[in-house]
Amino acid sequence: MVVSDQVRQLEAHLAELRVAGAFLLDQDTWERFGRAHASDQEIAERTHRERQMIERRAASIAALDALVPTLREADPQAIIAWAEAHLALLDQFIATTTTQAAPDAVAVGVAKQERAGWEAVKRGEQPYVDGNSFFIRFDRELYRALFDLDP
Repeated sequence: MVVSDQVRQLEAHLAELRVAGAFLLDQDTWERFGRAHASDQEIAERTHRERQMIERRAASIAALDALVPTLREADPQAIIAWAEAHLALLDQFIATTTTQAAPDAVAVGVAKQERAGWEAVKRGEQPYVDGNSFFIRFDRELYRALFDLDP
């Protein structure tokens, strides 16, 4: 499958958003349960990293907020292809998760909400979906095939 540069660019920004979000979620947990047991050096390092991730998240949001409307005008098919790729990832996740011996109903529910969000992106009602990487894990091979990027 040939992935357009525009779709790859959109997904690269969204991937940055996911990386920052995952760190910030971990940081929140660490603040609640780990900070009291950490050294001054670890606290300083994590505080510095948190500031970097907040900046990274803000930069990713700004990039998506600028790129999506531009592409909706110049290359609307890129937005549709991006949304459809995410729908395919979510459909695969839902199918795999619901056929497991002990399906994770919460993860499936989150995936269905994200799926509705990507349908809204496809219709032009929102710019992107800030996904939940805690509950949803995309199939690495399918992700690579759809975006020509490593997850």
